[in-house]
Amino acid sequence: MTLATVSQPPVRSTGPRAGRWRFSVDDYIQLHERGIIPEGVRTELIEGEIRVMSPMGTPHISSTMRLNKLFAQQVGDRAEVLCQLDVVFGEHTLFLPDIALLRPEPTGYLDHRPEAADVMLIVEVAHSSLRYDRRRKLPIYARFGVPEVWLAALGEQVLDVYRQPEDGRYMDATVRTPSEVVAPLALPDIVIEAGDVLRSEFWGQRRR
Repeated sequence: MTLATVSQPPVRSTGPRAGRWRFSVDDYIQLHERGIIPEGVRTELIEGEIRVMSPMGTPHISSTMRLNKLFAQQVGDRAEVLCQLDVVFGEHTLFLPDIALLRPEPTGYLDHRPEAADVMLIVEVAHSSLRYDRRRKLPIYARFGVPEVWLAALGEQVLDVYRQPEDGRYMDATVRTPSEVVAPLALPDIVIEAGDVLRSEFWGQRRR
């Protein structure tokens, strides 16, 4: 892998991360398009650094599929349902949230990638990535004004609900247990059982 194929060389970072390349979103997209990042390798760009994502376990896959189905069945034309596809947060971050509800857009996002301002809700499903999602991704979502984030902590069997972003943090943070329900602020008629998202039946059997 060489960096010579990227039309705009990435800027070497300074400060606590000095000595590492800092990529822009455009750089990152070019690395994919030119095959420098191998096809099939799941990655995200976080504050200029490329992170290789671990393969998802079956509970993670099941939870994401379930959420995708629940939202797709109910949102109609009020939102676009994105499943593990690009959302851009500024010049140096591109995430693939497990689920994102986006504001409807006339072209269906044909001419641009979704950005933070388009997001109504993000849902991240986490097991091994829980610490990373809470400490690294959640503050970025808050900083860019994502109005609501759900974090499905599979191992802990809780659904963290974050709302009211302000100054890089969420002022309203609540926890839903498997027996409780939750509904997006933007679409309050879509009521979802936390246990269904958390695939609690699987985890209950596993712990017996």
